This record gives sequence, structure tokens and C-alpha cells, in this order.
Amino acid sequence: MKITRFQLLIALLGSIFLIFGVSAWYKQRADEQAEMALERAHTLQAMKQRKVEREPSLPAVNVPQEEANAAAHLRRNALQTIAIVGEAYKPLLARDGEIAVIGDPLRAAKAALADDKLEQSLTSATQAWKALKEYRDRESPISGVYTVTKGDTLWRIAVTQSPFHQGPGWVTIWKANKESINNFDRVEIGTKLEIPTDPKAYILPYWRPRALQR
Repeated sequence: MKITRFQLLIALLGSIFLIFGVSAWYKQRADEQAEMALERAHTLQAMKQRKVEREPSLPAVNVPQEEANAAAHLRRNALQTIAIVGEAYKPLLARDGEIAVIGDPLRAAKAALADDKLEQSLTSATQAWKALKEYRDRESPISGVYTVTKGDTLWRIAVTQSPFHQGPGWVTIWKANKESINNFDRVEIGTKLEIPTDPKAYILPYWRPRALQR
């Protein structure tokens, strides 16, 4: 059987149409699957959005800021306690030399503060303060009269001789000895000062730190 050119042309055209038909079918099927996948994605997104809307929103809590404020407050207390203990310890150190029960925790408090160990610093400073009070309580009772020696100032005298052992008590001592003190910035050696022994004469709440009140 002889195949003519016309028959070959018909067969070639049929093959071309068949190939295009199959390609179009695959493309349509791929488009349908893509549309289905996209629709499923939109559905899942909508479900998640509805779930989020149904859940109550929790108030925002600025924890880092609260922690920073607490740390700053603790640092101030530690610094204040160290400063007060150090000032009260100076006259005892000059008179009696190193007192381990006071000096050791005081140095530990300073070291802990330098290392930013605030709670440990405040604990050690408080320990030094308690030891200092116990040490002073064992001393002789205040006589009521004090003779100024070399290096004395009204502040230092208030720390060592006043009932509260606090520097700002110099105001009460100065008022009780105005006739003997011409210049409260400088007290002459050998001057005999009357030291008020009544604690009520030293009512100055602003110079008594809350952390160190009895």
C-alpha cells in the first residue's frame, strides 16, 4: 500500500494536535492543583486569624524595666549603708586600729558592690553596721564632757561621743557650746565641750537612714 503525501500530512497534523492536547490537559491539571493549594493556604490562614482574635490579649509587662528599677534601689541602699558605716568606722580605726569584725565585712561589701553583687554587698554592709554598733555598745558610757584633741572636728566628735554616734549630730553639740566655739569649722585643741546625753536633743530624722534605724 502506497502512502501518499496527503496521508503523511494528515498523520503529522494529528500527532501535533495530540501533543498539544496532552500538554494543555497537564497544564490545566497543574493550574487546578495550584489553585487548590492556594485556597487551602488561605483557609488555614483565616482559621489562624480567627483563633488569634478569639484569644484574649495579655497586658504587656515591662519586666526588664522593673528589674532595672529594683537593682537601682538596691544599689542606692548598699552605697548609703557602706558610706555610713565607713564614716562611723573612721574614728574607731584611728583610735583602736583595725577591728576585724567591722573592717572585714565592710571591705567585702565594697568588693561585692564593685562586682555588681548588690544583695551580697548590702548584706555585708549591714553585718558591718551591726558589728560596729555592738562594738560601741561595749565602750564606756558617755560622760557628758569631752576635751578636743588633735584632728577633731564637730562631725567626728558627734560620731564618737553623741548618743546616736552619727555625724550630723554636730549641730546639737555646737548649739550646746556656742560660747566656747567661735568657728564651728574649727575647734581649738583642749576645748572642753558639753556633749548632750539626752537622745531627745538629737531628733534629726533626716540623717538617720531607714535601713539602719533600730
